[in-house]
Amino acid sequence: MDLDGAAALGGESNHSIAESLMQRLAIPETDGPRSLGTGEEMHELLAELARIEQPPDRLATLVDAIAGVIAAEIEPGEEVLFFGGGTRNQALQVALERQLPCHDLQTAPSDFDPQAREAAAIGVLGTLAMDGVEITTPSVTGRRVNQRHRDGAWHLTIGSDFTDP
Repeated sequence: MDLDGAAALGGESNHSIAESLMQRLAIPETDGPRSLGTGEEMHELLAELARIEQPPDRLATLVDAIAGVIAAEIEPGEEVLFFGGGTRNQALQVALERQLPCHDLQTAPSDFDPQAREAAAIGVLGTLAMDGVEITTPSVTGRRVNQRHRDGAWHLTIGSDFTDP
């Protein structure tokens, strides 16, 4: 946990490792979009980051890589808005400002709580799922099989003592 990106702000990015991480994190051209769900935890990234001695430098490198992936997907002239967790991570904002110098990066309007946007999006997805509308489709997640959520609910297995409600 790096509250508000404070530790990453105090670290120094290892640019060669950040570049390597960017290549691994980037959306593959041939496989289509992906969801970064089960099976894509990218444990090998942790090994690469472990080569960096100081935790703030590790965090700065990871934030730099994430910002690079985001910046690569933004077209010239596109509006960039921060919502959700990105509004609190100062290191991510600084990295994006550095990598997108020609863009006007903005936060949500002051009369709108950025955290509420994520909650509203989850509410909409939950409502759609309850109504029988598919919310995870291969065209979005890149999964080859379209799996239906039971009863529109999201289920997580938590240890061996988890019981289905």
